Amino acid sequence: MDHIGSKIAEARRQQGYSQEALANQAGINLRTLQRIESGDNEPRGATLRLLCEALDIRMEDLVEYNRKEDPSFLRWFYLSTLLGCVIPLGNLLIPLILWLTNRDRVLGLQEHGRTLINFQIVWCLVIYGVPMINAFLLIFHVSPVPLASLALMVGVVLLGFAINFIMVFMAVYRINSDVSKTVFPSIISFIRA
Repeated sequence: MDHIGSKIAEARRQQGYSQEALANQAGINLRTLQRIESGDNEPRGATLRLLCEALDIRMEDLVEYNRKEDPSFLRWFYLSTLLGCVIPLGNLLIPLILWLTNRDRVLGLQEHGRTLINFQIVWCLVIYGVPMINAFLLIFHVSPVPLASLALMVGVVLLGFAINFIMVFMAVYRINSDVSKTVFPSIISFIRA
């Protein structure tokens, strides 16, 4: 019972509906419902919505049911942020792509991805913002001591990289013991879904 159809069949039986009664209640074809419950077809769009309304269940519960726990993928997901050392903005873009393409497939990725990407957005704003502000100050001769300003910028960037590395490895370590816990703090929620 690892497909949406089996969850629909289970909910139908719990509520005392026959296949025919549920098909009538939802306003769909009986043969369609039979194919969905047997796993031959997956309900999409309007059909899924109609079945959920007839059974009085949330669509998210059915979709969540189809996700699989994959701690290995979550570890690689976190480690993908280290590509930011090689590819500018790779720490943000690679996890974002992985999150968008797999969040409906991997259990827990929705929450892990949201917190990681929010953290990486803040991290990028700081790591790329500090040198830009420093350059602006140096160009317009606002900084009284250019060498101190440059040292401060390098220090902030190195500290930022160190914090990101530590957080990533803490997350990978924690995935080994408990997939449900996230490590990255939600400083500012740019992504809420």
